[in-house]
Amino acid sequence: MIVSFVAYQQLSQSEPETIAVTTAMLSDEVVIENNSKGPREVWLPDGTQVILKGESKISYARHFSGKKREVNLIGEAFFDVIRNPDRPFFVYSGNVVTRVLGTSFSMVAPENASTIEVNVVSGRVSVYESEEGETDETEQKKVKKGVILTRNQKATFFVKETHLVTSLVEQPRPVKVPTRENKLLVFEDNTLSEIASKLEENYSIEFVMENASISNCTFTGDLSDMSLFDLLSVIGKSVGVEYEVMGTKILLNGQGCQKQIVN
Repeated sequence: MIVSFVAYQQLSQSEPETIAVTTAMLSDEVVIENNSKGPREVWLPDGTQVILKGESKISYARHFSGKKREVNLIGEAFFDVIRNPDRPFFVYSGNVVTRVLGTSFSMVAPENASTIEVNVVSGRVSVYESEEGETDETEQKKVKKGVILTRNQKATFFVKETHLVTSLVEQPRPVKVPTRENKLLVFEDNTLSEIASKLEENYSIEFVMENASISNCTFTGDLSDMSLFDLLSVIGKSVGVEYEVMGTKILLNGQGCQKQIVN
């Protein structure tokens, strides 16, 4: 009984819940404020799922109508948006607007923060700076001037400088998760060029070789259970290659091939 109680306590702390939130309805607006320290699950009128982190707040219309689905966020949340091309989804946080059709992403926008972050898990989103009193026409212009993010990319908006910077998320997620039966990243005398192509396919991240002479370096090993940056470190040490994240790309460089490591 003691073990079961401890397991329940740990699970209840780690899993999102649908209770213990403060909800206020003013006319057609719903305001949900999570005053706890843990995440809370919220379902929007269109079926979009929101995991609202602690000390965070969102507001939205009780019934989405018109051409847009609009949500205001203060704090941090993860969104799994129901796709609807006829009614795009907008998240407003401070000076930043995130526009999507259907995708999953997280947003970190504490009140009075110096930076606002948008991290994309799947799909595509556009991120741009908002302006007071903008019309649909000016909004479209702002979208074109903003940045387009895809899987494993993030945008950081520096509030004071009003500047957007794109980069990779801290822990890129693979498109397909390897299983015991399906080892996706097993290499046997594969060239670095072949490995880079496989990683591009599995992470939707572009790899660039600054030194063409390393493209034929070979590697043998099973890297299926490793995170992207850990496996790049293993490959780098085995063939004498270094990697560097530059914006939304990963650069590979080195002087030549060393003896390979077999895992």
